[in-house]
Amino acid sequence: MPDCLITNVDYDEKLTLTSGLDCLSHDDALIIVLKVIVGLSHLEISKLLKIPYRTVRYRYQKAISRLKVFLSEPHKRQFERSVNNENDEKSKTL
Repeated sequence: MPDCLITNVDYDEKLTLTSGLDCLSHDDALIIVLKVIVGLSHLEISKLLKIPYRTVRYRYQKAISRLKVFLSEPHKRQFERSVNNENDEKSKTL
């Protein structure tokens, strides 16, 4: 994901967002980014990607459901925190 799209997010939130998008298919992640971050409507995304409007809506709803499951899994968030702590410790030693 281009950093310029998520510059106002702290590192932990950025890592969680990136990890969440990684659990989606490329097409579903693209629809989420275009809808939520860029702010396009379903119709605009449909025209941009040249796919049916209903397909965009279905993929968006499916992707949101998957992201909710991903974000509700505490073990994944705990893993992310441990990775962040390791990265912080490594950066301090450099």
